[in-house]
Amino acid sequence: MTTDANVGVSSGPTSSVLSGVADAGTGSRTDVRADSRTADSRTAEIAAYLADVRGAMTDLDPGVRDGLLEDLPEHLAEVAAADPSPLQSRLGPPAAFAAELRSAAGLAPPPPGVARRPNEQPVSSAQLAREFAVRLDRSLGRLAGYDTLRELLVALRPGWWVLRGAGVTSFLAIATRYTSHYLNFAEVIAMLLVAVVGALISVRLGRATMRANASTRMLVAIINVPCVLMLLYAALSIQRY
Repeated sequence: MTTDANVGVSSGPTSSVLSGVADAGTGSRTDVRADSRTADSRTAEIAAYLADVRGAMTDLDPGVRDGLLEDLPEHLAEVAAADPSPLQSRLGPPAAFAAELRSAAGLAPPPPGVARRPNEQPVSSAQLAREFAVRLDRSLGRLAGYDTLRELLVALRPGWWVLRGAGVTSFLAIATRYTSHYLNFAEVIAMLLVAVVGALISVRLGRATMRANASTRMLVAIINVPCVLMLLYAALSIQRY
């Protein structure tokens, strides 16, 4: 198994499935202990997830199973380090992840009863919906060359901030005009300057929102809805001028 964390797996079913998933200074002693507890918790979570995936492959030959899971611990550690959310929210239930590994390797699905431990509860509708959302997130992201749709949306944030600011300020400039004559050169320059200022303000607001709490981010998301309408109105109205 490759031990260098900077070297990825170039082939194999594990690489195929995990291709869609894959700043701190020195603090006080209290921070170090908190970080240690967090690391221990993540290590335990990784071990439990790996054990569940292995448990869903008990029908396979040990050599085949070990080959499928050879690089999984390293990839799980990378996913856990990149995102603090639970592994199941990123990768889906262990049984579903094991099924993806089997499918990528060209193996048949597990026989009934193998994918679930004796003391494990049946898969609920909420778990199925979450699994579907995870798969859809990966599939849509891969269409655009990203691991997940979430990563694509994160990459598009700065562009949206610019459009939001320019669109809202252009809407206000158009809505406050009392005539419908064509814009002269001075008016065009003034509108462009206003749009640039609006875009800069929107970018600052967007960066501040990323550091805000969940309630503030939800409020900004709601405000974005009329901003989209203003942007569409401004884009359609500019054609008249």
